[in-house]
Amino acid sequence: MVRLQVKLGPKGQVLIPKVLRDQFRLYAGQMAVIEETDRGVLITSDKNDILSELEEIRNSLDQKKSKEYVYDKKQLDKQYRIPRR
Repeated sequence: MVRLQVKLGPKGQVLIPKVLRDQFRLYAGQMAVIEETDRGVLITSDKNDILSELEEIRNSLDQKKSKEYVYDKKQLDKQYRIPRR
């Protein structure tokens, strides 16, 4: 178990250290869930399927532009280490 001390920023923001972001597969722009617990604050990744979110983004972009956006599912899985079902 890793235990690190971090400093709160001026707006109460906390930087999650890279070692923990990598371990728990957290990435920039990802939605997170913050919960109050008996021991303090718990930050977890949102369990929504990233592919569904990307599909929604693509659909909204397609409505604005006629250009079709294509992504490579295998490359996306590799980049974000999404386990196969």
